[in-house]
Amino acid sequence: MSNESKPDDGQTVSQAAEELTKSVTDLVTAVFGVGASLARSVAQATAGGRPVPPPSAQGPLNEAVHYGVSTLTNVLRLVVAPVQSAVRSAQAAPTAGTSAPAAAATTSRPTVAAGSTLRVPLSIENPGPQSTGPLDLQCLRVDAQSATSGQRIGVSNVRLEPQVLTIAPRDFEKLTVFVDTPPTTAPGTYLAVVGTATFQTAVEFDVTPPRAPSS
Repeated sequence: MSNESKPDDGQTVSQAAEELTKSVTDLVTAVFGVGASLARSVAQATAGGRPVPPPSAQGPLNEAVHYGVSTLTNVLRLVVAPVQSAVRSAQAAPTAGTSAPAAAATTSRPTVAAGSTLRVPLSIENPGPQSTGPLDLQCLRVDAQSATSGQRIGVSNVRLEPQVLTIAPRDFEKLTVFVDTPPTTAPGTYLAVVGTATFQTAVEFDVTPPRAPSS
């Protein structure tokens, strides 16, 4: 006589346990699958039309982690818009030993007189749950939106302090953009694009003719 007990439906206890284990495994896999699918959808929604690279390793858990990191990167890019708004409302401030920039009567853009240094303070925010790690910031390019004849501002005229930022989760750090304008700078509107491979922001400003020396 066998001592192995059986349930009412005739299955052995070990068979019932195996089926229960399989059911639980399938349920857990399905839950992670839904999480990975949701993470992928959020990453794609925040990508701004850019392609989202696939994960290097397959599996629901790996996909959920990969697309979660992609979403964080995309959110950092989205910080650009509020930063640009803050830049446009910022007031220009001269550095020590330079002439004060002329006040703009009809625009809210920062304004600097040729031969002076423009100083624009920014706040870079990290709304995500993880630290950004070191961000190596640099001026990527300077575009002359409209400028008269004369010397144009280039990347070498733009300084960032600090050049490396690490932003804690759900925190922000201050970044200051300095634009050194030679006296021969062509007056007009310029756009300095600063940032990293992860995100970019732009500082739009006006350069006016040099201030006349005081008599």
